[in-house]
Amino acid sequence: MRLPWEELEPASRSTTERQRRAVLRLERLTDCVFSATVMVIVILPAIPHLLNAADSPLSWQSLLQMYPTLLLHVLSVFILFVLLILHHYEFHYLTRDSGALAWLNALLLLCVAVTPVTTSLLNGFASDGAAVLLYEVDVLAMVLLLVFIWRHAAGAGLLFGSDIPSRTVERMRLVLRAGAVLLLLIAVLAPFVPNLSLALTAALFILYAVITARGGYALELRRGKPASQDN
Repeated sequence: MRLPWEELEPASRSTTERQRRAVLRLERLTDCVFSATVMVIVILPAIPHLLNAADSPLSWQSLLQMYPTLLLHVLSVFILFVLLILHHYEFHYLTRDSGALAWLNALLLLCVAVTPVTTSLLNGFASDGAAVLLYEVDVLAMVLLLVFIWRHAAGAGLLFGSDIPSRTVERMRLVLRAGAVLLLLIAVLAPFVPNLSLALTAALFILYAVITARGGYALELRRGKPASQDN
């Protein structure tokens, strides 16, 4: 199957391929930042125990004491993985970039880079509504930036165009917007019921994982429909 720009004249095809390479560079940069952030979040819980290894050897009791910390860090890593998959699904359809797209992506990476800080604060002040609210706001900001990236891509003509069914564009927009609205409501709950707020955030991203795993690039959840119609 030939790619859309392979049908163009050589000069136009060269321009389109160059624009597509620019999109791929943005996606690779995003992958690197997400990967580095995940590594930091994974390493953070072990640092205090490595520093005190001589005084307090690792034991089952110390592992049990680390359980709440590990759970919070696993949640952060899981959220970042789901966001990375959503970002990949968006960029799957892009053939061109723009200055606005690059800046929106940069803001997304800034919020991603802040995640280890909000996770550490959450770990230190888990029962503090302010710490949970800060964490929820960071997650909300990342989802909102995915909303803005998709809105800009669709509005500025950065997608494949006729190769993408309009229902796929709308489905992605609906999934992202619904998640942003739910996260806003969850953030409002954070100062009052922080544990419930975190549980609802985890449930939302589990739902996102199910949608992306079952629906594929088109986010089509209905069975029995040929995938070629939306992919």
